Amino acid sequence: MALFTQLRLLVLVVLPKILAAVQQRWQQDQQSLSYYDDLRAHNASDLEALSKDVFRFTDSDSQGQERTYHLRHLSAFTVMSSIGSAGYSDAAAFLLAVHHFNNRISTVVPEISQIASDCSIMFTIELIDTMYSPIKSAGHLIKDILPREKPEPPDPMLPYPTALLGAGRSAVSSPLAILAGVHGLTQISPSSTSTSLDNKGQYPTFGRIIPSAIGDAYAAVDYLSNG
Repeated sequence: MALFTQLRLLVLVVLPKILAAVQQRWQQDQQSLSYYDDLRAHNASDLEALSKDVFRFTDSDSQGQERTYHLRHLSAFTVMSSIGSAGYSDAAAFLLAVHHFNNRISTVVPEISQIASDCSIMFTIELIDTMYSPIKSAGHLIKDILPREKPEPPDPMLPYPTALLGAGRSAVSSPLAILAGVHGLTQISPSSTSTSLDNKGQYPTFGRIIPSAIGDAYAAVDYLSNG
């Protein structure tokens, strides 16, 4: 009778708590920033290359339901070697953006909530220190990133980016944008404001999330004229 009571306690109380804890841990892991980087690293042999920048991976969640991911990659050019917090804040913003997109968190960008529930695209990301140098940044793109386009089949551990993020300085973004245009890579800068980057003939795949410096000029003229 005592044994029956103990088994009943195990089945009705202890086991459900263990299963709940396992499921919660899985959910926490899925929500962590490194979840999809770890998935790429630990399942390289199971990733199916659909194109030079897209890998498909299928597994099951803790409830046995099949999940399919389409992993893409981003290369973010930012400053991480200077004194002060500006560069690190940009890097943190890139990481937070990827984390929010992958987990469909819409607290900062409400539009994320409009992404279809069955969207299987997830991003991994790498951070590249520009050191404020156009030469070093362009060199890194030429030597370390663009060659990833050539291997056949593509290497999941050295993924070719779907897009470039950055840089902050227009002087750094300019050579990157030329190279990105040659290779058909989309580039999005958070803070490069040079009006020269508006030239779509020279920078066909460059975009930014803020206006060019000409907007500041118009505002200054208007203020001085009417102030």
